[in-house]
Amino acid sequence: MSERLAHDVRLGVHARKVMESYQTWFAEGPELSVLRMLGLFDRPVDEKVLGTLLKPPAILGLTELLTDLSPTEWRTILARLRRARLLAGEDPQNRGHLDTHPLVREYYGEQLRSQRTDAWQECNRRLFYYYRTVAPQLPDSFREMEPLFLAVICGCNAGLFHEALQEVYIPRIQRGNAFFASNILGARGALLLVLVHFFKHGRWGSPAEKGAVGQSLTAEDQLFILMQAGLYLSATRGGAPEARICYERAESLSHSLNRPLLLYSALMGQWRADLQRFRGVFLATIGADEIEIETSFSAAIRMANEQKSISLAKRAEATYTEYRRQKASPSGERGFRPPFC
Repeated sequence: MSERLAHDVRLGVHARKVMESYQTWFAEGPELSVLRMLGLFDRPVDEKVLGTLLKPPAILGLTELLTDLSPTEWRTILARLRRARLLAGEDPQNRGHLDTHPLVREYYGEQLRSQRTDAWQECNRRLFYYYRTVAPQLPDSFREMEPLFLAVICGCNAGLFHEALQEVYIPRIQRGNAFFASNILGARGALLLVLVHFFKHGRWGSPAEKGAVGQSLTAEDQLFILMQAGLYLSATRGGAPEARICYERAESLSHSLNRPLLLYSALMGQWRADLQRFRGVFLATIGADEIEIETSFSAAIRMANEQKSISLAKRAEATYTEYRRQKASPSGERGFRPPFC
């Protein structure tokens, strides 16, 4: 059961019962296969895209009943789904596209992913090659770039991590060191939505460990996506703890790979988390209001704990302790002498 359906108190239970009743009614017929395919997408889908999934050979557990249908047979299946109100009526402004309610899409999509994993991965493999083919080689706009974003997401879902990174993300989305999608198109948010698929269960800082045969991320690949994720998390979410996690993992990999320049970048990426601590030191040095100083040091310690950074927490606490010690000493009135930071 999908998370959205399971946790929506108002709609979830009712929606699940409705889906289950339709599943019993259609009895694993071709209609259910169509609904499961629609669950692969988060938007109306062009029938041409579905054609990629319907080509022979059939995808076991999904398209056996849909391969080699005549146009009339295909339209009959769609008509049944529309009569059951599981498929939206055809949009005159968007002909050739199929759409369904988000709850329907999510329910059957999750069912495909969790119960028919091999079929789900094969669908994503085919979609990966489809989207990377229909996009321009080097897109110049966000709209032209979108198929490549989808290609990388589908490639990761199919376990094609290395190919998605080295053949699509780096050379075509970012154009190597030009970082075209971020620097020219300003698509940092979209890049994060793509990058998260390179991480295990979407956990920043934990690159996916296993892919299809020959498709696992190398240590160099992991270092690259960690640096990319840290950069765009910092740019879009400020001092997000996820950015710190990515940079700390990148620091470790940079050491093991002997990449001093990337190590420097990773360390520089962590400096933002120290700002509150340095602010407290500065305020104490110039003799600012004690409440403001205490607030700054407390914020530094809290931020370090939120980021689960032991080293940062120790530095912040040590600086704060030294401030309190000097303040209580006979020479405290002469001002705070900051320790080596």
